[in-house]
Amino acid sequence: MMNIRSKALGTLLLALLLTGGVFPSHAADMKPSVKAEAFVAEKSNPSKPEETVSSADADSTAAVEEKTAAEEEKPAVKKPQVDPLAGRSEKLVKEFYLTDGGTYDKVTEIMEGLNPELTGLPADKNAYYLRIDKKLTDKYFRRVRAYDETSHEQIGDYFVARDKTSVWRMDGEEPGMIYGSAEKLLKKSRLVVYPKYLALGSKGVVRLLTPGNVPFTVSAKSMNEAIATIGSENSVEPVAAGKAAIMVDYTLGDQKGTAVREVNVVTKEQLQQMIYDAYVTRIYMERMMWYDDFWGWPYWGGWYGYRRHPGPPPRRGHRPPPPRDGHGHRPPPGGHRPPPKK
Repeated sequence: MMNIRSKALGTLLLALLLTGGVFPSHAADMKPSVKAEAFVAEKSNPSKPEETVSSADADSTAAVEEKTAAEEEKPAVKKPQVDPLAGRSEKLVKEFYLTDGGTYDKVTEIMEGLNPELTGLPADKNAYYLRIDKKLTDKYFRRVRAYDETSHEQIGDYFVARDKTSVWRMDGEEPGMIYGSAEKLLKKSRLVVYPKYLALGSKGVVRLLTPGNVPFTVSAKSMNEAIATIGSENSVEPVAAGKAAIMVDYTLGDQKGTAVREVNVVTKEQLQQMIYDAYVTRIYMERMMWYDDFWGWPYWGGWYGYRRHPGPPPRRGHRPPPPRDGHGHRPPPGGHRPPPKK
């Protein structure tokens, strides 16, 4: 008990000495010692001791950081796809792929007759097998995938046109057309500059919409750069409100051409007003006009579903008598008979 009291008194005395609570007449002249100041500063604001890092640890940390950065920059290796129906029953395979028939024979003949350097397939036809989709892609292409006979891994991906006019390779380093002509495919494609009404501060795109999204190239140029310019990746960048013509050179397989599309640059407020007007017009046409008496269609379904009721049936009355001749006699049923010959 005495030790606790003596320790408490000692601590109190030390605090009074440091704060000038003892000897008030000399408190102004008395200053705490350097050690006392350091002790108080350490207790009031403790700091962590400085950590020392050796050169070996620093080198190992730098090596780990460099390895992590190299792994991030290295492109991820795609895992090869495996035939999902490998080893399945023939009945199940026929639900998704063609296994016989005229289309199967023609597509197989075209694929096996192509140069292996173009398809990337082995020269030995027994080293792989083909899976031909039953459903068409975008109503034009028949998708064909090639799988290794042993590992069942996918080694080729192709599009064969429904009319057998072209074959496109969709994998590899340089995908593109490897057989035929894209003349008929071009007729089913459409060049667009989207959107048609471009707000200031946004960007538009130039694209060639093709079945199956087969590879193509486009090069755009603005005919009025005061209104819109062409940025990276053929993006349309608005400059000022107005209209600008965009000239586009495109290449699709062996087909090349040039087309011009117009883009309208508007402000954001104008675009919002256009959207609102279009929405109100649609609501009016689809809903309000159904009940509009002005058009004479007060019944349900007016604009689209109205069917005009047929008119009343003709009046049924006494059939009018046949006409009479000049003498007041009705002609015989067979008409006027010629007089008998004498």
